[in-house]
Amino acid sequence: MRVWVKSSGIDSNILDWVKKLDSFLENNGVEVYVDPVLGHVLRREVLPESEAERADFAIILGGDGALLRSVQKSNGRLPPVIGFTVIGVGFFLYYKVEDYPKVLANIFSGKYGVESVRLGEYVAERFKGVFLNELSVWPHTGRLIEFEVSVGGEKLYHARSDGIIVATAAGSTAHALSYGSPIIMPPDTPVLEVVFPGVLSPLIKPLITYSHEIELQVMTLPALMSVDGQNTTNLEHASIIRVKPSDMALKLVKVSDYMRSFNERIRLRLTDRGLSRII
Repeated sequence: MRVWVKSSGIDSNILDWVKKLDSFLENNGVEVYVDPVLGHVLRREVLPESEAERADFAIILGGDGALLRSVQKSNGRLPPVIGFTVIGVGFFLYYKVEDYPKVLANIFSGKYGVESVRLGEYVAERFKGVFLNELSVWPHTGRLIEFEVSVGGEKLYHARSDGIIVATAAGSTAHALSYGSPIIMPPDTPVLEVVFPGVLSPLIKPLITYSHEIELQVMTLPALMSVDGQNTTNLEHASIIRVKPSDMALKLVKVSDYMRSFNERIRLRLTDRGLSRII
């Protein structure tokens, strides 16, 4: 078995877990590869995200950012992901890091399932790619964005707002959720959710589309497109962005006895891990 390992960083807490995991994998006869960052601290063969699919599984330790970076750098081409949360919510990192011996023992013996999480894809001028959570558009200078929205080739809205968020079903539990959008289940559903933060007109409502292409034409200059909060691109005047559910899906490994429940993960998200409170 070949396993590719990536972490959110190499601070002392995460690195301690990485070293324990690496030793456990070696003792179980697993061939271990690491991402370029971990390659500076572990004497293992390095595989960049773009080559991670050579492994049988990807193990990601840390938080949501590590998974999002991996999706972006691999263009969504990852082996089935086993995710252990060390920091943050880690919404799609299903396991507590301290449970890694039990989780991996089940996987080694074939006692696991796989869940598909549908990606979105986009084309914007000369740029294209996929996203796990969302594609969003924001002004550079705090001004409003003026835009037009078409769904399935039919023009629908011309409006102004603070920004635009186009989220997958998976992304409905992320940035879009903070603007009051609904949670969409299950995560393999080929839908897109469009939210308009700070929209001026009460006539402009959020959208949920099924298996349709959404076209955004951004009239404001300058504007910025952000993909999964990882990649940013400056948009030219009247730029057109086409977004649709992708045929690609991220595969997540499920060992039911040790998974954090959806209720637990969404509760952490909605309560901001207890960080937001009245004082």
